[in-house]
Amino acid sequence: MEAMGSLNPRFGAELRRRREDAGWSLSRFAAKVHYTKGYLSKVETGQRPVNVEFARRCDAALECEGELAALVEPVVAGAPAPPAAEGDGVWVLTMDALGGGGFAVASRRGLLRWAASAMLPPGLRRIVAPEPGPAHGADRSALEGFRAMFEQVRALGQHADSEILLPILVAQTNALRVLGVRLSGRERDDAWLLGSRYAEYLGWMAQESGRDQEAAWWTGQAVEFARNGNDREMAAYAQVRRALITMYQGDAAATIALARQARETPCRPRIRGLAAQREAQGHALAGDHRACLHALDAARELLASDPGDDGPVLGSSNVPDVVAMSTGWALLDLGRPGPAAETIRGQLALVPPGARRTRARYGTRLARALAVSGQLDEACVVAGQALDDYDRLGSATIRADLRELARTLRRWPSHRDARVVSRRLTTALWSPDGSAPGAA
Repeated sequence: MEAMGSLNPRFGAELRRRREDAGWSLSRFAAKVHYTKGYLSKVETGQRPVNVEFARRCDAALECEGELAALVEPVVAGAPAPPAAEGDGVWVLTMDALGGGGFAVASRRGLLRWAASAMLPPGLRRIVAPEPGPAHGADRSALEGFRAMFEQVRALGQHADSEILLPILVAQTNALRVLGVRLSGRERDDAWLLGSRYAEYLGWMAQESGRDQEAAWWTGQAVEFARNGNDREMAAYAQVRRALITMYQGDAAATIALARQARETPCRPRIRGLAAQREAQGHALAGDHRACLHALDAARELLASDPGDDGPVLGSSNVPDVVAMSTGWALLDLGRPGPAAETIRGQLALVPPGARRTRARYGTRLARALAVSGQLDEACVVAGQALDDYDRLGSATIRADLRELARTLRRWPSHRDARVVSRRLTTALWSPDGSAPGAA
């Protein structure tokens, strides 16, 4: 997500020139973009900072086709490098009775030195890479149980804090890793492929917990597991997942590049369609309206042509029309909050009531679009509903949009409901380490 912005006299001068060329008075333009006349005046004279969201609003209002917004460069974080590990790495999971814990990968030699020096902390459990051994009848029957558990844990992910799910998922993924070594033939492939889905979902839950480095590592594990099961397509979907990490970091170029790699890989239409959808979101971050709509059209065609299969659905299973929802998402980034709100509102009504994580994500996005377009009363109602869901979950990705919502609502200090929601946002966003809610 973008920073608060910086002074940009060049942008201000160009904004004034284009506004006057279009015949807009400062008062009329202020009403159009839902900023005060005083704020716009100070931006035009280089006295107030400018961020990307504001620049895109002005660009869209003046129909500059990205030229005005291009004068404001977003601040992005570098993509994390996955943690290094030896090929025979040991998975180390720490858990304590108070709910704390973590995950790491260590070499066998390093872990043995750690244990031998009496530094192995209480509550630490080793999940060691399994050795080949004979399969048991119970191993074969266990696969069906793990398939059922995967659907259950994904459903639980819509209600529970991702931190709670991580140790459960790590243990189940390791169990499938053991089965993949012990079994043979088709059953071996099935175990590795199911383990790949677990690892991919683990990556998503790690990202939801704010652990981008672990998310990238688990995504890599998903690719390796899939290869062990003779499936090469997970490598393409992994690029879509990595593009999601860079998208939330605000890195448009990396998002587009990763998504294009997946889209150009020979694989099933659903993966390529999800890649096109992610590419569209990257173009929206970059402010490229035309390229965004072109990618969305491609996504729609590819997803419609996918025949489906019997395995767990890749991507969201709670959004009926992924492309339509992504269109609303992208329109907000493109500085078109009114159409964005209209689109997301219609799609959100189709999301199942029990899908709290999905409803919190898109509800927050809808509240932002409504607030930015000046529809404050509805924005506050929607924001309150999204916060009700968010409070049960905790999510680093949703929190990024909540921060932007909080910044937007601060522009209306005299609006009673906006003040109430702002106080709730302050409570929800306050970090356990004491950092301020606006810190990105």
